[in-house]
Amino acid sequence: MNVVEYVRGFSPLEIPADGRIWLRKQLDSQPVPIANALAEQHRRTYKAERGQGRPNPMRSANIELREFVEASQGVLPPNASDNDIRAFAKRRSHECEQSMRRINGDEMATYAAGHGVVSRFGLVPPTPNRNRTLLGCIERMRDERWWRNQLHKIHGRKHEQQARSIGLVHKRAGLYISEYGFQRYIGRQESNARALNETVAVCETGEEFSLAEIADKGLSNPSIRRNEMMGRINGIERYAEARGDVALFASITTPSELHAVHSKSLEPCEGQHVTPREGQEWLMAQWQKIRAKLNRLSINAYGLRVAEPHHDGTPHWHALFFVEPAQADLLRRILTDYFVDGATNPARQKRACKIKAIDPQHGSATGYIAKYISKGIDGHGLDYAATLDSDGQQVGLEADPKDAAQRVRAWASQWGIRQFQFMGTPAIGPWRELRRIRHEIEGNPKAEALRKSADEGDYARYMELMGGAAVKASERPAHVRYAIDSECGRYGEAKQRAYLDAFGVTYTTRPLRWEIEYRPGGDTRYQGSADPFDRNVTSDEARGVAAQSLTAHTERESLNERIPAHRISAAAQPRALGLVEITVLSPDLRHTPPGGLPKSRAHR
Repeated sequence: MNVVEYVRGFSPLEIPADGRIWLRKQLDSQPVPIANALAEQHRRTYKAERGQGRPNPMRSANIELREFVEASQGVLPPNASDNDIRAFAKRRSHECEQSMRRINGDEMATYAAGHGVVSRFGLVPPTPNRNRTLLGCIERMRDERWWRNQLHKIHGRKHEQQARSIGLVHKRAGLYISEYGFQRYIGRQESNARALNETVAVCETGEEFSLAEIADKGLSNPSIRRNEMMGRINGIERYAEARGDVALFASITTPSELHAVHSKSLEPCEGQHVTPREGQEWLMAQWQKIRAKLNRLSINAYGLRVAEPHHDGTPHWHALFFVEPAQADLLRRILTDYFVDGATNPARQKRACKIKAIDPQHGSATGYIAKYISKGIDGHGLDYAATLDSDGQQVGLEADPKDAAQRVRAWASQWGIRQFQFMGTPAIGPWRELRRIRHEIEGNPKAEALRKSADEGDYARYMELMGGAAVKASERPAHVRYAIDSECGRYGEAKQRAYLDAFGVTYTTRPLRWEIEYRPGGDTRYQGSADPFDRNVTSDEARGVAAQSLTAHTERESLNERIPAHRISAAAQPRALGLVEITVLSPDLRHTPPGGLPKSRAHR
């Protein structure tokens, strides 16, 4: 409903001139989609009150509208644009800096001054931790970019939740996320794409690439991300088959009091004022209890869980568990008990946690979860008919799977919800670092076997060599470590350079240094070899995936992959800083000799 037409439609007897001015002011304070929905809600309330013969039917409608508008007020106006947020962030960062300059005390007093300004505007001040220094916190609070990012987050979430509360997020309005929120997400993506095209990474060897090229060759590319995940879950399935473990597929939902609208009538539920993030926190809280229970009973379950939205944005999970056959029934009971959470409603007891044992003769476990991985990334391999399942994700809305997947990513970005989480499996970090090493590792056969499994895309073998499933991270033989670098980051904190620690030997996997340059409108095409992106993240040797065809040459994501090893000069080798000994890898030898490193190749 158009706001202007709605306000003009009232006669002077229904609402006087000053009342029309007030009504128009209230509606104009909101973003256009929300204002139109509020006008429709105001009309319905007014007609309902008048139909009941109330003496002043406009009063209830106005009170309802006023309460919504008052609740929408925050640090920024409800209809603030990106330019408004940018200008506000600039003013507040300047105010924070001026407040700090008036303090003649130590760093703690300076931090307290900035803390007060940040808190006054409803933001959460940064606090020192293992990776963030006190000086870094001070620099963040006086930085316009930090303010802008924080404001975007709280402003977007606040008004997305308001859109949910008035019925703008469901399968017949805005699937998973409101149209207003989705368009803001698209706008930010386009803005980021322009910035990446105008920003260049320059190597110390002279070669350079635009960040847009780099993003397209890494995990920012949905296709590459999906390929890696499919190869990983397929490797886990093959590992489970070799052990004789069975697979359970669980669909887990939140209680009805956390949903915004009913799935059929689309009428508001009691959870219309509960955020999707709060729904995710409920699921995570129950899962933490389950993990503790499984640890007490020594049940070694491993697999993958996928978080995705119902049509109204409320999260639910699909999880694939592998477990020993003797423990399968107990795992099923534990999952059901904790996610039902004492509910007495028969419908809730039925829908809270549906678990199905996967029969390999009817389909692979990877095939079960493949659909949900694709739905949450890029919609590859799906058509509209294939997505019309019992959970009602797209019922009643003609949504192309690729468009729906984009809306899922927008939903996850808006609410800060992690879509995919592997459980009980080796970390992917060492796998990626091992794939940077292009030559055989001599003198360390265990590390070479691990490197070869990663190089061939054989995640099942990688799991075996990393100790198997359900092993503590500290007990695994390979880790990604970090050494303090000589350079400082944006907030004056020392940068860290990653390296690989495999079977007690350290390996440099990122030997080159890069600088970022902003070149608006310039030529950012790389000036190196014809095909600098010559290694894949997940190869077609990740066998047995019938549901997805994995590309044989999906390129790596790292900047430091661009230069072949034989072209790295001795001068280009980095110095290892901090209290960690790091092997500088030569083109033909990438291991630590039994007698230790020569002094010329070891740095502290």
